[in-house]
Amino acid sequence: MKFQSATNEAHWIKDALRFVFAGMVNTGFTFITFLLAATVMRYEYAYSLSWIAGIAFVLVFYPSKVFAGSKSSPKKLAIVFVQYGIIFLIGLLCIRLLVEIVKINQQIAIIITIMITTIMNFLLMRFVFRKINI
Repeated sequence: MKFQSATNEAHWIKDALRFVFAGMVNTGFTFITFLLAATVMRYEYAYSLSWIAGIAFVLVFYPSKVFAGSKSSPKKLAIVFVQYGIIFLIGLLCIRLLVEIVKINQQIAIIITIMITTIMNFLLMRFVFRKINI
């Protein structure tokens, strides 16, 4: 039983490290996309555009590279797409609250929003790719 626990812990650590690395690449890409887009459009639209770019990266890269060895399927990708849609809405609400209600600069608000949604995404994606057998 202890061996299985150690193996599970090792999987968590490896998944988390790959997620952090891929996440840094994806976050950098989407952050730059947001900053550039925010110069020509409202922050909500810039956030939406950067999220679409990020989800494309995730759907292509994460199943095979981040959660290596997991079984990917069209159903799992559909679940991830829906999950990202829900978290997108949470992130959009978060950035709007930070900018409109709390009056935080949109460049700072996007960083806070990314931190919140990243944690949610890791936990949900790990569940989908490691726990669901479809």
